[in-house]
Amino acid sequence: MATISHELKQPLLAIGNYATGCLHRLDDGTINQDQLTEVLHLIAELSLRARKIVHKTRDFAEKKEIEPIQVNPQDLLTKSLELVQTELKRKDIVLKNELDPSIKVIYVDFIQGQQVLVNLLLNAIAAIGHSKKDIQHAITIRSALLEGDAIQLTISDTADGIECGAAENLFDMYHSGNKSGLGMGLAISKKIIERHGGKLRVLQTGPEGTTFEMVLPMRETESH
Repeated sequence: MATISHELKQPLLAIGNYATGCLHRLDDGTINQDQLTEVLHLIAELSLRARKIVHKTRDFAEKKEIEPIQVNPQDLLTKSLELVQTELKRKDIVLKNELDPSIKVIYVDFIQGQQVLVNLLLNAIAAIGHSKKDIQHAITIRSALLEGDAIQLTISDTADGIECGAAENLFDMYHSGNKSGLGMGLAISKKIIERHGGKLRVLQTGPEGTTFEMVLPMRETESH
């Protein structure tokens, strides 16, 4: 139950934020029918996505086989940003999309891949929220080809780095650097990526920020 609650938090928050925004704009008379229709379609899509998360999380807990499909990394990022855009704006964080446009395919279960990317983005947002730096913070997402038909995705923040010794336990269940979190996101994310035949780790951390590395196959592999 705690796992599903954790994974559903962002789509439900996004649905609430979009609905509240519509109500405010209706009261102000600053939204037209086409704009309202667009937001309602987005709310319906997020609702469907929440239902899929319930099914995927249950399947993951029951260790059912995953179903990787061909996914464009840019599409995965776009859908993930829909769930965290409000937090990025609220904390005045710049998102730098530096994905290589020539990399068009990875094999991943779309919903589970999105869960992992959202968790990494939220982790970066939380770290920036606790930063003592007086700078314009940013989160940078890059992609690169690796040997062996794999793609590397990196998510870098400009926060203050992970405390000495904490990185070793970062992927343990219930460990959290975010005081308000359940501490399950990174542990679940690591297991999801490993079941795809990939890996998830802290690539580097220090006073200039932290970079997480996610490696996924560019071709179909046997699921675990």
